[in-house]
Amino acid sequence: MARSLFNPALVRSRWAAVGAAIAVSLGAGGLAIANAAVSSEAAVFHALSPVRVFDTREGTGGVPIGPIAAGASLDVTVGGTTGVPTDATAVVLNVTVVGGTTSSFLTVWPTGDTRPTASSLNWTNANATPNGVTVPLGTAGKVSFFNFAGSVHVLADVAGYYTAADTPPFTPAVAQSVTNGALGVSPANALITSVDLTLPDVCPGAPDQWTVLVQADGYFLTGGATVQGDSATVGLSLDGTNYAAGTVVNQNFVATGQTREGYSTMYLFTVDAGTRTFYELGERNTAVSLAQNNLVAQSVSVSC
Repeated sequence: MARSLFNPALVRSRWAAVGAAIAVSLGAGGLAIANAAVSSEAAVFHALSPVRVFDTREGTGGVPIGPIAAGASLDVTVGGTTGVPTDATAVVLNVTVVGGTTSSFLTVWPTGDTRPTASSLNWTNANATPNGVTVPLGTAGKVSFFNFAGSVHVLADVAGYYTAADTPPFTPAVAQSVTNGALGVSPANALITSVDLTLPDVCPGAPDQWTVLVQADGYFLTGGATVQGDSATVGLSLDGTNYAAGTVVNQNFVATGQTREGYSTMYLFTVDAGTRTFYELGERNTAVSLAQNNLVAQSVSVSC
């Protein structure tokens, strides 16, 4: 069972940008956050084998049979059904649209709240289009679905739910380093900086699977006129000497005459409990200095 805790007191503006970047990078079939409201309450996630909640093609879940019309909404009861308890605070749904008559988008949000302007799922034709959506439960355990244009059938499966945690499952650990370290000349990558994060053992007798979000950002100074085609690579790794396969994100930059180049890169690592070191490595095809760099690691969730 995965446990997750969000503590807004630890959030910097940088982390808001990271969340947006993750959502964009997943693209179609990825994860959409249906409600952006920040809660200070800890929550525990409970996984379920996927169960069909509703289907407008067949009336499954007690919904009317027929597509959702343009500008119309459908309220669906999720709490207290399909394995989701009445005290659940949010659900993880796999939402699919099919048979759309025109390009449109679907917005999913807690019933009773003001409908947000962001979309949760977009489509351009009648083909089946799915997306993962995490949404708090609203009035009477319901979730609302709004279709912008044309008409479309909607169905959803629930894959898990959240409940409030009386005692937080864990205290988020945060480590940060600020350095002016040099950048190696390709092909010899150099260690820019590293951070140590101590993660508690919460799974007695079994390995922990901690998810840790690591982000690096900063800028390079090229020391004068930049040659067209200059490039640099920054990576995050569990290996302090090499980019480790499967645990690195490379971010390439090609200069266009500027003398200062900014960058930002991130990765979600899965590691066991204990003190874990996360490294930032980098290289460039010409020798330059790194003017400023920040490396931050923060525990996100843990499962046993």
